[in-house]
Amino acid sequence: MSVALLASCAPTTTTLRFTSNREAVAVTNPEKPKPGSKLEALIGTRKKMFFYVPRDSTVSVFHQSIDPEPERKKLIAKISTGQNTIQVFVVQLRQPLRITGSPTAQTKDMICSEPTIADILAGESTEIVGVGRGSWIGTSRPLSRRLFLRTIDPDLIIIVETDGLDLPHAKDFVLRIGSLTFEPGR
Repeated sequence: MSVALLASCAPTTTTLRFTSNREAVAVTNPEKPKPGSKLEALIGTRKKMFFYVPRDSTVSVFHQSIDPEPERKKLIAKISTGQNTIQVFVVQLRQPLRITGSPTAQTKDMICSEPTIADILAGESTEIVGVGRGSWIGTSRPLSRRLFLRTIDPDLIIIVETDGLDLPHAKDFVLRIGSLTFEPGR
């Protein structure tokens, strides 16, 4: 019981955005995120994105509220894991995709051929990472910099770039985002 009370007393910050005169959306985050902290970001006023800070990591940049812009990568978070980094971005597509669900082997090529996404991938070969509702498209060549992406709305994509992070840890990070952000009702 005392542990729960101490956790609830930790300093937090709340960002509130109004969608109309009577409705608002909000996110609440710890003031000083540490490993295991759950962070949530508002994407405009229509979407929320969630992730946990990985163990042995520090958050160097975190924006609780982002206004996406067409064809422009906007940084949500930058996390340092020793010598490695994880960066999370949102990009608004100029034209919405016809796909609204998780990427599959059947829809991967259509998603990757969208001009903004094709520019971001820069010709890298891709594969489906994960299964079902939390799946992502990831670069498949063994590089120190890996890229993962997926749609969260027909015109919004989340991009996770990992630099130097080994593949199992990179996949674990994006699959945890998928299990939180893309649950039913989010």
